[in-house]
Amino acid sequence: MIKAVIFDMGNVVLSNFTKIPFHENLSRFMGSKYEDFRPKIDKIFDKLEKGRITEKEFWQKLFQIFKIPSKKNYKNFLTEEFRDNWTLNKGTVKIAKSVQKSGYKIAILSNTIDPHVKYLKKKGWYKPFSILVLSSEVGMKKPKIGIYKLTLKKLKVKANESIFIDNKKKNLIPAKKLGMKTIHFRNAKQLETELKNMGIL
Repeated sequence: MIKAVIFDMGNVVLSNFTKIPFHENLSRFMGSKYEDFRPKIDKIFDKLEKGRITEKEFWQKLFQIFKIPSKKNYKNFLTEEFRDNWTLNKGTVKIAKSVQKSGYKIAILSNTIDPHVKYLKKKGWYKPFSILVLSSEVGMKKPKIGIYKLTLKKLKVKANESIFIDNKKKNLIPAKKLGMKTIHFRNAKQLETELKNMGIL
């Protein structure tokens, strides 16, 4: 019996309305090609997503990699880039509220960074989700299995009592291994159909 439905945030609860990838915006800001430094940047961003370095340390390392002096306006870049490219997927939020109204627990399981968390909390976009498992706060990221186990623990449900929704197939694999039901998110209409087929809506 399903007791909880777990949602990813980016490209599920949120939509990138400009469709411009983060690395393109970062390249434009830094004045250099992201691809030339991608392996090093990905490694640093991974640490930021796990909360192992601060936002300031992230930028210090980034300027070293790009071999450029510190830019005066870097402090607000991560928040402003996020604000200018992302918005709520109202269809998904409506579904989440319906799921909650039907008596199920709803949660967020997201790979994210502190500037985005602060922005989303300020906007109130984590509502109505009762449980938040955010990589930058717990020190783990999807698809590592530990973060899924932590989410189940916080929800106080067994794996087979939950559904996990994510737009990336690689993030669904650990969930399936644990025994969670999964939905590969493509759009809100498809999500609604699949949840209806599962008897949730």
